[in-house]
Amino acid sequence: MSVFSSKELEIGKFGNDEAQRKSQGFRWPGRPITRAAPVTRKFSTTHVRIEQSWLVGAFCILPFFFELRPKQSSNDSKPLTFAKMTETSSSPQSFEIISSLRFDPGLPDAACRHASSYPDPHKSPYYLLAYHQDRLIAAAAHFQWNGALAWLQQDLQSFEEFLDSSIADRSKAWRLRIVTPPVWRVYVDTESTIPSGFTTHKTTARDDYTAARLRAGINSPTDLAEVLVVNPNDEVMEGSITTPYFLRDHMWITPPLSSGGNAGTTRRYALSQGFCLEHTISRDELVDGELCWLSNGVRGFIRGQIITK
Repeated sequence: MSVFSSKELEIGKFGNDEAQRKSQGFRWPGRPITRAAPVTRKFSTTHVRIEQSWLVGAFCILPFFFELRPKQSSNDSKPLTFAKMTETSSSPQSFEIISSLRFDPGLPDAACRHASSYPDPHKSPYYLLAYHQDRLIAAAAHFQWNGALAWLQQDLQSFEEFLDSSIADRSKAWRLRIVTPPVWRVYVDTESTIPSGFTTHKTTARDDYTAARLRAGINSPTDLAEVLVVNPNDEVMEGSITTPYFLRDHMWITPPLSSGGNAGTTRRYALSQGFCLEHTISRDELVDGELCWLSNGVRGFIRGQIITK
């Protein structure tokens, strides 16, 4: 186990009060209740590598990130990359299945921590943990990683206990400061991306997304900017690191999975809560200056503005 240097990460303060949403207009689950709602926390990031029949790495505390990849054998700690795939020969020969989520003991509302569609709500400091587990299971099944699939299909409580073992100090005091939530710049990729299992599922094979970000002039992961990737039919698939939502006819819509984008956890949450509907969005529909929402499993929901010029 190694501990990296401390750094700061802006996170959102979540508000899910239904009465407040109705009285103040539509609010996403991650939209700040006040203008100064997002906070920045000082934290240490810990990297943990757990040796099992399948290698599992965990990165925490904020964001909490874990990955799956095959291991050569029980007596060889060096992981091997996965080569057997159902994709075409042009697919990456070395990749890992990943998911990123927020660990935050201060989540103020159980509705932010779990999906209400589950019959037994699992109150947890891991944001939408059940969705992340399902997402990893779906990816492992798609790529026929049977060892990983068997390990992932444990009950949710055991899964959380495994994640808990990666966090050295859950009682650490945080230093907070209030900041005004920024609006992200949202560009549209000038080239198309071909949908595949690597766009539907989150893996480390991200060359298409990296190329799209570079074409948009996004050179750092800390840039408050996003680029929308489009398929050969000029349909918006998703953002390079987020799910986008657009206001159309007084309703918020997000691209359907049939357009080729990622089955994100916050996307699933927004759909399950009735915050949005699925609908195809073409490149030509996007208007310069229009406001949109973006979401992912670490930052929650973020305001964005389309830039087409």
